[in-house]
Amino acid sequence: SWDVSIKNCLYQIARTNKRRKAGGYYLTEEDLKEALEEAWTPALRMASLETANGKYDEDELAQIVNKKELLNKAFELILTEQQKK
Repeated sequence: SWDVSIKNCLYQIARTNKRRKAGGYYLTEEDLKEALEEAWTPALRMASLETANGKYDEDELAQIVNKKELLNKAFELILTEQQKK
């Protein structure tokens, strides 16, 4: 299910970003926002293959999805997951 996939991704992102010995995180909040921005285009490509059996190409999806809202939500979810660690 998508829910499990998203939760697993959030866990892995938070785990990878955590500094084990020194504490804290590798990416600052600004760097994390930049990384999410950089991931946008590849994510759209992937989503275009998986959404509605490939009905939409990445340009069509970009018109349907609110990029700013989605990236903000992803940022919030990652920060929430990091707080659990």
